[in-house]
Amino acid sequence: MALPRDTKDVILDLALHTMTTRTYKAPASMSALLAAPKGATEHYDGEAFLLHVFWRAPDLDAARRLLAALAACARATHRDTPCVPTYFFRLSPMFPPTPVALTAGEHPWLSGAVKKLQVGVHRAAVEADLRKYGLDMDHLDLSPHAPLPESLQRSPVWVEFTEVYLDERAFIEHAGSRDYLDAYGRIMDPACMLGAPTTMRLGDPVESVVAILEPILKERVAPMDPRLSLWRAPTSTERPAFVSLDFATCDPAQVAVPPLWAALCTTCVVFQHPVCDGRTRLLSVLAHAPDLAALQSVAALAPVAGQVHVDGPPEDMVALLEAAGLSSIIEVNGEAVGHVLHERAPELRAVASYSE
Repeated sequence: MALPRDTKDVILDLALHTMTTRTYKAPASMSALLAAPKGATEHYDGEAFLLHVFWRAPDLDAARRLLAALAACARATHRDTPCVPTYFFRLSPMFPPTPVALTAGEHPWLSGAVKKLQVGVHRAAVEADLRKYGLDMDHLDLSPHAPLPESLQRSPVWVEFTEVYLDERAFIEHAGSRDYLDAYGRIMDPACMLGAPTTMRLGDPVESVVAILEPILKERVAPMDPRLSLWRAPTSTERPAFVSLDFATCDPAQVAVPPLWAALCTTCVVFQHPVCDGRTRLLSVLAHAPDLAALQSVAALAPVAGQVHVDGPPEDMVALLEAAGLSSIIEVNGEAVGHVLHERAPELRAVASYSE
């Protein structure tokens, strides 16, 4: 999970020096963390948690730069921490279209800069902020009603992150490599975001992880539906699938996930959408691509928007969605990076104490 760059050192220090859970002893320094053996398939039971992030990028180019940086982090995470079984990032069409900014007053960075000038922030400081976004300083002098240059008439794009951590060690060690940290800096490029991301958290992270997450992410915590599972280890994986569905209700209790569907999932959670009013989100990771009966079971709940991601050519999934009456509302295999389900997921074991 990406965190603001200026707080990274503080967070790492907390992570490295406050870990007291069970027998886990975190490395005492960043260099020790980087050098520590990785690839563990053991995790403590009862510590799993999920982070889901809604990130608004200023345009498609910025969203793709963000995905490229996230892809590098995902490669490192996949290599080092099988106990982060899902680490998946994608462009999301599941939002109402955002109008293109046509005037200076409608441009989020320019209008924000003008407001800072109006309340007395020194122009040099405002210009320094704008340079982070690659904007021409002359644009600061435009009237709010002045038309924007065509190069600035952009439509924001949403990027969604879904990350599952099985315990504290997995959370700490997934970022314990030089290539991860190098890519992390690119993720936090101010030119890749419009406003602060919105983060949802579900599950049971230990207190020391919560102490890291809450002050920085200010995430919203959603309860787990007792009928569902944040993590259920699969016995096998063959063409895993990621399915994200929105429903026209603000009450997650109204989304009665069919037992047939839940039984197929390694992760299945439902929560009130924090960005789109009047919607509830169902996120599912399946060890195997769903069949027609499974898709029909969720189609009966009348989703209003969705995404499906499967490995390989999607034609068979498109045909199944059409047969289930879902093809008009669901995008299949849009732009995405990371792993839906780690291929070593069947090896992951919950333990009371780590092996030496």
